[in-house]
Amino acid sequence: MSKRPSKAASRVTAANWPATSNPIPHGANVVLGFHGLMCFCFRRSHSDKNCEVGIHNNSDAHNLSITVYKVAPSFDPPYDMDMCITPQTQPYAGPYRKAQTGSLKGNIVRFDVNEPRVSGVQFFQSGPGPRSHPDNFRHILDLEHDFYPGFTLPKKPHHMGPRLRINHGLFYTLCKSETQFERVEVASPPGGPSVHIGSVARMVGTNIYLENDGDVTLKMSGAPDKTLKAAEGKFFVLIDNGCKACPSNEFPLYYDTFDPPRGDPRVFDLNKTSTGTGSLAPGSPCEIFLPQVNSLLKELGTILSTDDAPCGAAGFGISGSLG
Repeated sequence: MSKRPSKAASRVTAANWPATSNPIPHGANVVLGFHGLMCFCFRRSHSDKNCEVGIHNNSDAHNLSITVYKVAPSFDPPYDMDMCITPQTQPYAGPYRKAQTGSLKGNIVRFDVNEPRVSGVQFFQSGPGPRSHPDNFRHILDLEHDFYPGFTLPKKPHHMGPRLRINHGLFYTLCKSETQFERVEVASPPGGPSVHIGSVARMVGTNIYLENDGDVTLKMSGAPDKTLKAAEGKFFVLIDNGCKACPSNEFPLYYDTFDPPRGDPRVFDLNKTSTGTGSLAPGSPCEIFLPQVNSLLKELGTILSTDDAPCGAAGFGISGSLG
């Protein structure tokens, strides 16, 4: 039986994102795209060494959907991100919602990769700083590196469910914000100095590379298994835990998933330091991709969060488990 994190969480220094700085390979067969409130963690403390994603389940405004689309053979994130779809494009599978996935920490949704061409779980990190490369995975809001540096945070595991597990894949930022942010202390009167965060991930991606006879099998308790075969073409899996009308800032909702450690009981928020124009730099692959995602989300009954209020992922970059 696993031991729950101590409320007096100790300081540690080892990062827990197995990193690669090699250029992201071309030719992923299956791409997962994550949007909305969810927490990433590398299961270093477990024998499977999967990446686990806990879906924030403590807000009635957010509802998980997992939808599979067949996309153009030229779709090659993060380089060519035109899926060649329209609002009328029908899902290949799904949408799967909580009736199929469940919403508890014990409900597991698996992306089982068979015959991978690139093995294991890796997180793309390149450049002199965690946000120096536009595709760097570390654009996510790392609750342990960016907000409580060096602490393993006490989790509220029942507020993260279902749990998604991926056994092979390269994780990176699909699209980052133009808007810049800073970490500020919530206190009255105002507390300590702000800390620059910079751009944050609007969407996280996972590239899965398969041998010719490989596949990815999507498994959950409330629906038949669905197998995505390399021989059948390319697939995009949209994993959304967004909302129909998001408020201006949803970062405080992440305090539903953890407690501040006793060694640093401060509470933080995000503050905009500069606002993006709302239009991406000409030539950015996201200039085509994000409007396509938005059209898919509208069909699912939610919206794409805005650049200056991204409903993006967080992570626990030191912990080896979500608890």
